[in-house]
Amino acid sequence: MSEIAVHLLKSGAPINALVGVPTITIYRLDTGAAVVTAAVLTDRTAAGLYTYDFTIAIDGINYSFLIDADPTAINQVDTRYWHGTFNTDDLLTRELAEADQFFDESTGLLHFYRKGTTVDLITAKTVTGSNVGNDTTIAQ
Repeated sequence: MSEIAVHLLKSGAPINALVGVPTITIYRLDTGAAVVTAAVLTDRTAAGLYTYDFTIAIDGINYSFLIDADPTAINQVDTRYWHGTFNTDDLLTRELAEADQFFDESTGLLHFYRKGTTVDLITAKTVTGSNVGNDTTIAQ
């Protein structure tokens, strides 16, 4: 999951409870296809914060997004359009770096558990080699 957030301002001050709720459109950069179209952002009721939880991201795919902060075009915010790009690999990389690693000698499987759980972040692969630290291959 990727959470996209924006802080909206009017005359330089945070603003919430907008008349026209901000929307977001998300595109895959590899195909240009819109995967989310004009979805409503959630008003977090503090400091002009609005968010969208993008739950259908595919690891390894780059995305771009366009937020329309004033879809009714009544000048209720200082900046109407916000845009950016993201890639979910960053999240997976961060989670793997923080993961609890466990090598199961009975099965030869290396597990990357989400911190403090026994939920695998990736499918376990068989580890072979004479020395796991130096001569390791991952069977695909």
